[in-house]
Amino acid sequence: MSATVPARAVALVAAVLVIAGCSDLRAANEANFRRVLEPVAREAYCRTVNVGLLAAPGTAADAGPWPLTVAAEPPPVGYDRMERPRLDEAVRAGLLTRTAARLNATGVGSDQPARAQDVVTYAPTEAGRRYMVAVAGRTMGGVAASFPAICDALGEVTAVVRWTEPADAFGRRVSRVTYRYRGTDPRPGLPTGQVAQVGTEQERTLALGLTGDGWRPAS
Repeated sequence: MSATVPARAVALVAAVLVIAGCSDLRAANEANFRRVLEPVAREAYCRTVNVGLLAAPGTAADAGPWPLTVAAEPPPVGYDRMERPRLDEAVRAGLLTRTAARLNATGVGSDQPARAQDVVTYAPTEAGRRYMVAVAGRTMGGVAASFPAICDALGEVTAVVRWTEPADAFGRRVSRVTYRYRGTDPRPGLPTGQVAQVGTEQERTLALGLTGDGWRPAS
C-alpha cells in the first residue's frame, strides 16, 4: 500500500501539470495558435465596402457600419460607383434591403454641417447578417475604426501546419505560424467560379506576437 500512494500522487501531479499547460494561453502550441487564427481566417474572404458613409447628426459613433447610408446618387469620381453594384447584387440575392429616403445628414467623420439630401440605406436581412460584417481597420489618419464588409464565404482553419520557436523581434516574442484555411457557406448569389475558388484550401504564414494575455497577430 505504501508504494501505491506515491504512484497516485505522481499521477495526480502530472495531470495537474498537463491541465495547467493546456490552460496557459501564453504557451506556443497548436490550440493557442488556432484560437488566434480562427477569427483571422473567418474574415479571409471579406472585403470592405469603400463608399462615402452618411449619418444623421447625433448618431452614436459606436453604432457600427451596418446598416450603411449613402447618397442616393454616387459622386462622379471615387470608389462609390464601383462599389454600388456589389451592394445592389446583395439586394437581389436577398441579403440586403435597400430603402430610399430624404434625410438631414452629413458625411461620417466630416466637419461639414448636415443638409437635407436624398439617401439610400442598405441593411442586412436575417439571411445576410452572417455575410455583412464589421472588420477592424484604421482610417487614413491611423485611427482604429470598424468598416463595413461583404464576405464571399466564411473562412475556417483546416490545419495549423507548423510554427517557429518564439524569438525576440521588435521588442516582443514572435512566432511565425503557418496554417491552412478554406471558405465554407459561400454567399448566396456568388458566381460558380468564385464558389470553387473560395472552397479551395490555401496556406498562409502569419506572425503572432506574445502579449500579457496570450498570442495576437503581430501586425
